Amino acid sequence: MTLLFRKLLSLNWLMLLTVAGLCLFGIHAIGVAVADNPVESIARAHRSQAMWLGVGVVVFFIASFIDYRILRWLALPAFLGGVAMLVWSLAAGEVINDSQRWVSVGGFSFQPAQFAIVASIVATSAALAGFRRAHPFWRLPFVRLGLVGLLLGLPVLLVVAQGDIGTALACMPVGAALCLVGRIPLRHLALVALAVATVLPPAYHFGLNDARRSRIEVYLDMLQGREVDIQGSAYAAYYTSTAVGSGGWNGYQNTPRVATAGEGGLEGAPPAPRPSVHEQGLIPRLTAHNDFIFAVIAERYGFRGSALVIGAFALLIGQCLFIAFSSRDLFGTLLAVGCATMIFAHVFQNVGMTLLLTPITGLPLPFISYGGTFLVAMLGLMGVCQSVWVHRIDHDRDPLLSPEEEGYDAFEHRRPLVRV
Repeated sequence: MTLLFRKLLSLNWLMLLTVAGLCLFGIHAIGVAVADNPVESIARAHRSQAMWLGVGVVVFFIASFIDYRILRWLALPAFLGGVAMLVWSLAAGEVINDSQRWVSVGGFSFQPAQFAIVASIVATSAALAGFRRAHPFWRLPFVRLGLVGLLLGLPVLLVVAQGDIGTALACMPVGAALCLVGRIPLRHLALVALAVATVLPPAYHFGLNDARRSRIEVYLDMLQGREVDIQGSAYAAYYTSTAVGSGGWNGYQNTPRVATAGEGGLEGAPPAPRPSVHEQGLIPRLTAHNDFIFAVIAERYGFRGSALVIGAFALLIGQCLFIAFSSRDLFGTLLAVGCATMIFAHVFQNVGMTLLLTPITGLPLPFISYGGTFLVAMLGLMGVCQSVWVHRIDHDRDPLLSPEEEGYDAFEHRRPLVRV
C-alpha cells in the first residue's frame, strides 16, 4: 500500500463530507440568489463559484497530504508575502464598495486579505508552539502576547486600512483562542481585554467614518424598537431580517397562502402566490449572493433549512476541535483551533447580522457565500486541519528534523491547555 493511499484512507471523512456538502449547497444557494439578476456577471456567479471550487479542492488535498509540520518553516515567508500583498493592495488596489482590497493581475482579481489572514494564523501558531523552546525569554507571557500582536495585529491593521472591518473583527476571536490554547495565562489576557475596552470609545468616535457609525447606531435603534429609516440607513438590516422571518418553518415557497378578499380573492380560494422579499429585489441584489446569502436561504427553506445549515457548521467546528485534541503536538492543536475559531467567527457574524444579533459587517458565510478567494483560502485552511489529523500517528518522524533536534516534550504537551 503506497504512502499516498494510506493518507487518503486516514482522512477525516466526516469532515470531508461536511465540507463537500456545504460547498455544493453553496453553489445551489448562489444560483437561487442570483436568479433573474439583471447584472450578467452576477447572474453567472454560481458557475464562477463552481470553477473556484475546483481550484479549492486541489488546494485542499495538497494541504491534506503534506505534513503540516513543514509549515513551521514556511510560516515566516508566507506571513511576509501576505503583508507585502496587503501593502500592494493599499498602494495599487481597486476600490469596490468603499474598500480598497482587490488586486488585479492579468485580468484576474483576488483579495490578498484572505490569504494574508490564513498565513497569519499559521505564523502565530508556529511562533507560540516553537519559540518557547528557543530561550526562556520567549516563554514570558507578555513576550508571547507581543508576538501574537505582531503576527496577527499587523495584517489586521492593514485590513482595517483597506476598509474591511468585518475581516478584522473576525480575527479578534481567532487571536484570543490562539492565546488561550498557547498557554498564555488568563490574567494577562484579561489585562489586554481591559486595554482594548479602553480604546473602543475613541476608536468608535474618531476611527470610524459616518457610514460605519451609522450601521452601529441603526443596529442599536432597531434593538430598542426605535423608529428607523427602512429606505435609507436601515434598508439592508430591515429587509434581510424580514426575509428571515417570512421563511417560517418550511420556507416561503413551501407555505401555501390563501388570498383574502382584500387582496382580490375570496376566503377559501386556491393559494395565491406572492413574490418573496428576495424575488421583489428588496434584499440588496449586489450582495444577496455573498454577504446576505443566509437571508436568501432562510426565506426559501425556512427554519428547518437554516437549522440544517447551522448544524452542519456546528458539526464542522466540532470536528476541528476533535482534531485539535487529537493532535500529537501543540502546533497542530493551535492550527486546528485557529481553523475552528475562524469558521465560528464568520458564521456568527454573517448569520447574526441577518438576525439583528450584530451590526451589518459585510462578512461572507464560509463555503456558501460567493467569493473565489475566500473559498480557496478556507479550503486550504481545512486541508491544513486535515493534515493535522492524517499525520497525528506519525509525530516522532518529523520530515525535516530528528526527534532530538525537534525538542518534543511530551510532558509539556500534556499540560492543561488553559492557564490561569
